[in-house]
Amino acid sequence: MSTGQCLLAGGLALAMLYTGLLVNPAWLTRGFLRGKLRPFASMAALNYLAVPVFALGMTWLLPIDPTLALTLLTLAALPCPPLVPALVTMDGEAPDWPLFVFLGFSLVSLLVVIALIAALANATPYAANIGTDTASKLLQYFLLVYGPMTVGALFRFLAPSAGERLIRPVRALTGIGMLLILGVFATAHRDEFANVSVGDLVMLFGFVLGCVALGALLKPGADRPRLTAIISTCFRNVALAIAFATVVLRRPDVTAYMVVYSALTLFVCGAVLGLCKLTAARRAAPG
Repeated sequence: MSTGQCLLAGGLALAMLYTGLLVNPAWLTRGFLRGKLRPFASMAALNYLAVPVFALGMTWLLPIDPTLALTLLTLAALPCPPLVPALVTMDGEAPDWPLFVFLGFSLVSLLVVIALIAALANATPYAANIGTDTASKLLQYFLLVYGPMTVGALFRFLAPSAGERLIRPVRALTGIGMLLILGVFATAHRDEFANVSVGDLVMLFGFVLGCVALGALLKPGADRPRLTAIISTCFRNVALAIAFATVVLRRPDVTAYMVVYSALTLFVCGAVLGLCKLTAARRAAPG
């Protein structure tokens, strides 16, 4: 494992530890599921039906490179990466709804990946690619994501006061870790940016903006802020998509497009978060 990969893994683990610390044991006694299933179903339909249909429409109607088309379809099938709860709560949103969305989407995405692997196992071109390597890569992903999150949640459950005091310093470290992830990721794959044309860049940016527009159309309710819908829709699960495309499909050439997509998405998400902060500040201003 290279130094860059270790830094990436460490940054993601820190973000997931912060996400675990956000889990409040009192939610379980108040009814964590109450009033959330219907808005979650709307968001799931948006992410697992509307976004894939949008991506499919782009590949059919526009002159897209086949590798880019595969990238868009893979990303469209896997929404809401592990960083979404951390990003949204850093902007001041209450953590219970984004955590619920992330956990629910994680379960659905796992089922989607298993279904895709089962379908491809019966397809001659891909059957030989599926084996112990596939299982080990997916296991590594889930351990890296859910291991630190479970540790944080258990610590908050066993020592609520100490866990609550840790949220602020861990949040600050997580912000630094996210910048580190972006820098290391971009540096490690800087040569691959040259393989992406201006037309490909426009297509990827159009996909990101389309996902933002779809997320903005959905307002789950007065107590379910639209920010989670926008961020979880436009920010697809790139890590899981790369693992699936490179291990199962044996298509490492999609990595360049997914790297560019990650950079564009982080830029757009940053703009959305900044706009939300500006809007909230204006509403809070007197007069």
